[in-house]
Amino acid sequence: MKDERIFVIAEKPDVAKKIAHAISDTARTFDSDREIIDVPKAFDGNHYVICSAFGHLYELVDLQGEREVFPSLDIDWFPRDSLGESSFRNYSRVRNAIERRIRVISKGSAGASKLVNACDFDPEGETIGFNILQYASRGHENISWRAKFSTLTTDEIRSSFSSLFQADPNLAKAGRMRHLTDFLWGVNLSRALTIASEKSSSSTRNLTIGRVQGPALSFAVDREIDRLTHVPRPSWELTCVLSKAGVRFSSRFLDSPIRNASKAEEMYAAVSSAKSAGVKKIEKNLTSIPPRYPFDLGELQKESFRLFGLSPKLTLSIAQELYQDALISYPRTDSQKLPEKIGFSKIFQKLSLMENYGSLISKLQSDPKRRFSPWEGPNEDPAHPAIFPTGESPKQVLASAESKVYDLIVRRFCNAFSPNMIVEGMRLMFDISSFDFETKGSRILELGWAAYYPFGLNLTSSLEVSLTEGEKVKVESALLDEHYDQKPERFTDSSLLSKMESEEIGTKATRGETIATLIDRKYFRKSKKELVPTEVAMNLIEILNDECPGIISVEMTRELEKELNLIRMSKRGELDFVEDMLGSLRIALTSLRKTKIQLPVLKSHNNSQREERVPLSLCPRCKSGILVLITSSKTGKRFIRCTNFDNNCNISSPAFPRGKITATGEACSNCLWPMISVSGVNSREIMLCSNFFCKSRSR
Repeated sequence: MKDERIFVIAEKPDVAKKIAHAISDTARTFDSDREIIDVPKAFDGNHYVICSAFGHLYELVDLQGEREVFPSLDIDWFPRDSLGESSFRNYSRVRNAIERRIRVISKGSAGASKLVNACDFDPEGETIGFNILQYASRGHENISWRAKFSTLTTDEIRSSFSSLFQADPNLAKAGRMRHLTDFLWGVNLSRALTIASEKSSSSTRNLTIGRVQGPALSFAVDREIDRLTHVPRPSWELTCVLSKAGVRFSSRFLDSPIRNASKAEEMYAAVSSAKSAGVKKIEKNLTSIPPRYPFDLGELQKESFRLFGLSPKLTLSIAQELYQDALISYPRTDSQKLPEKIGFSKIFQKLSLMENYGSLISKLQSDPKRRFSPWEGPNEDPAHPAIFPTGESPKQVLASAESKVYDLIVRRFCNAFSPNMIVEGMRLMFDISSFDFETKGSRILELGWAAYYPFGLNLTSSLEVSLTEGEKVKVESALLDEHYDQKPERFTDSSLLSKMESEEIGTKATRGETIATLIDRKYFRKSKKELVPTEVAMNLIEILNDECPGIISVEMTRELEKELNLIRMSKRGELDFVEDMLGSLRIALTSLRKTKIQLPVLKSHNNSQREERVPLSLCPRCKSGILVLITSSKTGKRFIRCTNFDNNCNISSPAFPRGKITATGEACSNCLWPMISVSGVNSREIMLCSNFFCKSRSR
């Protein structure tokens, strides 16, 4: 009888090994490079031959290859080993490995009775497997079978191979169209931007942008402009310290903040002379707070950044490693659902045997209010459930960051089966000199889920005093605080990720990578956790917003995402999609052909070039020097300084980084620095004090 072989392609070597060991305990390698694993008799009696890729073995290539030429629309898929040396690092080693791997796959799949795509079950994995089966296996992409699993445990892999199904070509079509769209937009826009910059600037710098990177960068630049143009409004907060039987507590004017200065002073005078406050109303309520939703990828990335400062890209990388070690389920998911088929009891049983979680699981299982079905969120992903631990024990000690992410996932899973948190809230209303004041407090009566997932609790302190309506308490003191409206906060990795999610641009797997790319390309610099747009980014977005806003349009990017999903659901044809996509691209490129992009000078090319100095006013401190606006010839940065700076007048301030600055001839009423007009910032003119540290400009 002829030996019939089933050829299996996995996405990565570690996954191929997991599959081989799961379906047979006697798996052995038979080629000299240990690249093909032969399983002559698997658990189901079949003969499997298992091989893997290294992620993408094929990549889109511009056939013209000339960076001065755009639009470039002549592209095709090529083996990565045939690309130029600039495509990736360690070129020779990687090239040889890819070339050998394609040859091995081609040879191993020849004569197989069935071909199985066991790459990650998502558009990216489908694209990898589709290309391999189309090119390396010579046209088997449409007659292959699919293995679908969310964990690399033995039970799930065997279950997957017991229920193989015909691959859906639409998933691969959507993945390939995404690559095509990103490649065409990225290559053509980047070439057009660079050429536009070279036409108008003596400095040479390659500018790059993409259909998702553009809107993401625009979010941060718009926020930075809001910060720079922020005019703080003053307000006042009136509080009183009250006491009863030696217990002190604070109460706040109900309609705070107060925007009128004279009203604030009038109220302060009235309440500061008050001797007592009447208890006007007491409100108590019990709130039952349900558990947090199970982790999808975005929420895991945000929690890891908030708690540990791990970037979204790093969190995904760690989660992928944990998945490949069979410790957690597949991380690239939008789901907040935990289906019963994953085997809750079995997972808890395995976790209970682990030293770090034995007592935690024992406590949860003995909790009389525990849930037997998980608390779930509304989001579903047809490919994978929410992220959960498999219960498998780590084979080796996890590194610090891996341990933190894994612990977060375990505790979030336990949280889904835990009871609600019960919180008692209290609101007290006081009458002080005929003004209403308010004191709020709360206390946790039952920890519930917080006993298992003790992160993110933000409850005000409890009021430890017994009061009744109508009684009087002592007014110890009154305090009137002046505040200024704070500038909008800059984006962090986490908040920008949330913004991209809410605007529906990018995907769960690419949003973190997009943020990392913007940092790598020097469009952002990191200041603590903040993403600070660089001057190049500010200039670039301003020009694009004025000349060709479609490139940074959220609507255009969001619409493309919807179209790609329609392809995945077989509701949109590839040719129609490409035609519409190229139409949008042509409009953007036509606008860029007419655009000149003036980059800020990053480095001086002439050491003898002097700093540019523009006089603004007489120095308000020394009264003899002149305040001048200085533009550094080395860095292009601007600042304001007294001409007597080297002669004991050390007055200095950062200056507005963009736009034309002119003195108005008036002095600031607060600090006496000159008032300035800033024009050319998104077609707006701004009037503000030139002193960055003035109280009229919130820090």
